[in-house]
Amino acid sequence: MKSLHLLSPLFLAACLSACSSGSPPVSEAAARAALEQQIQAQSQGCLKLVAFHKTSHAEQDLGGVRLVEVQAELEFLEACHWPLETSVLVLKTPPGGQANVKKGDRRTVNLTLQFHPTDEGWQLNR
Repeated sequence: MKSLHLLSPLFLAACLSACSSGSPPVSEAAARAALEQQIQAQSQGCLKLVAFHKTSHAEQDLGGVRLVEVQAELEFLEACHWPLETSVLVLKTPPGGQANVKKGDRRTVNLTLQFHPTDEGWQLNR
């Protein structure tokens, strides 16, 4: 019985270290800001983020990469071509080209964002 009493603090410490990843979760504000930056970089000015929220508070930690599930509402600022509805990459339609979304269209998408740790915090993988 005495040996069980001595092992319980070790067991508790082992459980706590196994349950925590050692780094804080990606905040909703940081995830939103990262997605907005990615939209600016990839949408050629055709897309804006209207609404955003994390859909799961449990993040998957894959050995230094953190997966964050989010839902985003996107608005198209002009007619353009959206090749893949699970990304924020949007292409301006060349003159005479065929657009698959119209100006003013809104779409709600579920995305899984991948972050990696940096000295300044979490950074979105592109």
